[in-house]
Amino acid sequence: MEVSVWDTAGLDEGTRGRISPQMAEKNLTELLRELRSADGIHLLVYCIRGSSVRKSLARDYDIFYSAICRKKVPIVAVVTGLENATTKMEDWWINGGKELAKYKMRFDDHACVTTIDMEELKGSAFEERSTLSQRLVRELVINNCHHVSTRPPSDTGAFIKAILVDFRSMMGFGGENVRPCCKVVFYQTDDIHFFDSDNFGDLRKINSQINGHPFVFQRAGDLSKRYVAPRMSKVADLLIFAGTMSRPHMEKFCDFYTSCGGEICPLLVVTDHHSVDDWKSHLNNHKICARVVAIPLPSTDGHAQVPKLCNLIEEQCLVRYNKTNRLKFWRKKANVSDETPAPHG
Repeated sequence: MEVSVWDTAGLDEGTRGRISPQMAEKNLTELLRELRSADGIHLLVYCIRGSSVRKSLARDYDIFYSAICRKKVPIVAVVTGLENATTKMEDWWINGGKELAKYKMRFDDHACVTTIDMEELKGSAFEERSTLSQRLVRELVINNCHHVSTRPPSDTGAFIKAILVDFRSMMGFGGENVRPCCKVVFYQTDDIHFFDSDNFGDLRKINSQINGHPFVFQRAGDLSKRYVAPRMSKVADLLIFAGTMSRPHMEKFCDFYTSCGGEICPLLVVTDHHSVDDWKSHLNNHKICARVVAIPLPSTDGHAQVPKLCNLIEEQCLVRYNKTNRLKFWRKKANVSDETPAPHG
């Protein structure tokens, strides 16, 4: 398996004063154009030092997973600096994983390792841990890499602009993050009742809360209209298509995906158990990255369905930060030279 590794050095340094926000944005724009020409991103690897789990990690997690990758690729954690762990390196995840989850950092998989140079460890008690670490990281990449590349955006400019809007607000993060109301746009066919009046109320426009955070659920409009690129302020935080697999539904899905900004925001497909594999195959064939789930979700208690669905929706939504952060940050950093070189790691 051949792997190309892209380093993101210089994208999140603006908040620490090492480079200007303008230079960080320039680095990001260049990276996005290079990634598009290189067949996109198949896996995001987030490296964390085992001794430094703190709330600020969540900001960087949001920058890369939500703003840049739009929650459309698998994300894994590599926890480093564990060569001196008194028990197995993997034991770090028992408590460390819970700390990350507390800050709403979710990972598809992880590896707990040491990254000390193998040559420096030969003949020492740490040599076995170094060998194990190399194997674990290789397996992590092989097992989690999304082998079907996401199709490139038809409008590269709109795609990059959407990323930069979120990137700027996150770069201005300081103190408590105040997130605006999440907007979910959905479309459901007649044979899947994902949104029903018993669970969500008025289906024309549903104002709700999930874990104390405000959400607005809005039904997609006429899908037969010609595609018009959505304004950045109108882009949804999540798209949900609910329906079984059939040719008419596939056509409706295509219209929904293109007319509602599917290239820019995450996508959740809700179907029945018989259609899950067919939907996954259809999406892979069209190079569309989406989460596919069947309802009802596995549960011994029928009343637990709504909380499970709501938690899944919250998890899949893009993360947006308060716009005032962006304005304050850009003004504060305006005097920093754009010529400051980005650090390389």
